[in-house]
Amino acid sequence: MIMWDIKLFLVDFFFSINCMLLHSIFYFLDLINPFFLTSFSLINWQIGLNLPQNLSLFFGFKFCLCISFLILIRGGTPRYRYDFLTKLGWLKFLSLILLVLIFSLLFYLVY
Repeated sequence: MIMWDIKLFLVDFFFSINCMLLHSIFYFLDLINPFFLTSFSLINWQIGLNLPQNLSLFFGFKFCLCISFLILIRGGTPRYRYDFLTKLGWLKFLSLILLVLIFSLLFYLVY
């Protein structure tokens, strides 16, 4: 029963932090909104583009562009074997993680 109470406390803690952050963001946006509206109306700000009402062509173009970019990235990267990946993980990445850990501990002790 105690574990369930701890879980509820943690969920409530993180949810309240998230809501406070969202509340502060919306409060800040509400503060700066009148300044933007008055500045745009004072300089007679307009969009210089006449876009069509139906934007499905633009959506299709962006979608095809993103898919082709993902296909090009996937096709351009080589496929590694499992033994090479494990050797890379144990030799290179593990030593890199230990090095970063040592530097972060030294940085923490110095500052």
